[in-house]
Amino acid sequence: MEIMAMKCPNCSGDINYAPGQRVVKCPYCDSTLNIDTAGVMAEAELQRERAQHADIQVERDNYLKKVKKWHLIKKIYYGVIAAATGTAYLLDKFVRDGLGTPIVVVLLMSMVACPIWLNGKVPDAPLSVENGFKLKRGFGTTAKLFVMTLLSILGGLLLAVIIEEIFE
Repeated sequence: MEIMAMKCPNCSGDINYAPGQRVVKCPYCDSTLNIDTAGVMAEAELQRERAQHADIQVERDNYLKKVKKWHLIKKIYYGVIAAATGTAYLLDKFVRDGLGTPIVVVLLMSMVACPIWLNGKVPDAPLSVENGFKLKRGFGTTAKLFVMTLLSILGGLLLAVIIEEIFE
């Protein structure tokens, strides 16, 4: 039996097929290709496959933008928490005792509220995104955000202690 070969127009993978076969599936990207009797894929099918893959890529790109934005918001939050912790400590130490207390109260409230809020802002992944690449929301994500908040507070406090040692 003779085997014919062609390149997939979507992923450039090698596709083997028997002469006379009308439909073949790419083993790499799962594209279904219609083949005419000469072994050339029908032009309309090619256009449809390319349009479908372009739509999927747009969905993935949009999801990636949302994920990057979410990570940026998360990093800004951690930076603000660390800076506010250091500021509260230094205000209490150098300006007036008790001056940093309102900042500490806001920090404590944000330490509970912001991880819950950030967990709710995790972008929803389209169906075209594989499971390994989807951001998850839930208790585990909230717990990770809470732990990172605590580490940001400790980092801000450590930085403030270092600054205190420098100026004393």
